[in-house]
Amino acid sequence: MPTYQKRLGNWGENQAINYLKKSGYYIVDRHWQRREGEIDIVALDYSSETLVFFEVKTRQFYSYGSPAESISEHKKTALNSIIELYIQEYSFRGDYRLDIIMITINNKIRISHLYNVSLE
Repeated sequence: MPTYQKRLGNWGENQAINYLKKSGYYIVDRHWQRREGEIDIVALDYSSETLVFFEVKTRQFYSYGSPAESISEHKKTALNSIIELYIQEYSFRGDYRLDIIMITINNKIRISHLYNVSLE
């Protein structure tokens, strides 16, 4: 049986997928995994013809910080490596970027979308 954190994360990713579809993105892949790590969601942004890699962070409580604060330097390095693997594996030649979807649950659900996050 999945842990509460895993269930919350899956729920958050489903919310992100719904948000992205309503925002005009085409979902290409979900939970793309390799030994080096995982990409939560890969989608095509038709408006800019850009492949977008999404990291989804869901938080119910701020006892461990905000969703954005949970992306450490180690996580950024891992994301950079796994994105490069994806690009190589599919021989992708177009534009791409990393976005972060932050979902917080208090009295209501709030979805924030950070565009073109730097991995530097």
